[in-house]
Amino acid sequence: ANVAWQGVGLDPNRGARTTAPVAAGQELLYSYGCKGNVELALAYGFAVWGNPHEKARVPVKLSDFSDSADAGFAKVSASFEAVGDTFEDADFFKRREENSACLMLAQDDLECSAETGNAWQALCYLADSISANIQNLSQKDVLRKILMSACAEITGALPEGAALDMQAWKELAASAFGQDAIGVGVNRCATTPEGVTMAIRDAQLSVLALALRKLDKSETLPKKRRKVEGGRGRGRGRGRARGKRSGRAQAS
Repeated sequence: ANVAWQGVGLDPNRGARTTAPVAAGQELLYSYGCKGNVELALAYGFAVWGNPHEKARVPVKLSDFSDSADAGFAKVSASFEAVGDTFEDADFFKRREENSACLMLAQDDLECSAETGNAWQALCYLADSISANIQNLSQKDVLRKILMSACAEITGALPEGAALDMQAWKELAASAFGQDAIGVGVNRCATTPEGVTMAIRDAQLSVLALALRKLDKSETLPKKRRKVEGGRGRGRGRGRARGKRSGRAQAS
């Protein structure tokens, strides 16, 4: 890029400014930055096919695994909320109501260490908080169901236990790509409403497919350390004073 945006204003240094000398007839290039397709579509009206900076929306609901009438619900709820307290200040973690959360999972999260406080670690902790308190459910089982539910929001409902058919999806995406793919540098961009929508969904599904592959290859997953039995209990919920959070468990 040889152009940078310097902000709005009447000052001569404001607006779009070149960052290096430009010869007559030379192409001007402006970088939009490392943005996901949703952000690009909302701000600029286009999406990038195969955008490596896209983030997939991953909802997690305790009600998908345990009912409030179950005998052990209070215990699993307390464990679930404790994980929420650990990550509630993170940009990738949103908690709108009790016993549910929504995480924004990026490709970078899946390529980094599991102990870097990212969305993948948070998902593993949430899955562990559920599996540790519900019989016959492993951490991997819970995490797989969470990821497959997120996939179903993009592709449509999947049969119970069905695998994600990426080949069929790629054929669908390729058809949309063939109708709306404008070359911009090394990228291909969608600009129609239909193309932008498909490019967003395709990039998000690619993140989820990568997460499922990582899950399949992982022998162990990050788990939140639990307090020693008999220790002092802590209250749960978002209303806890920050000063009482210093004893939070860290990744094992």
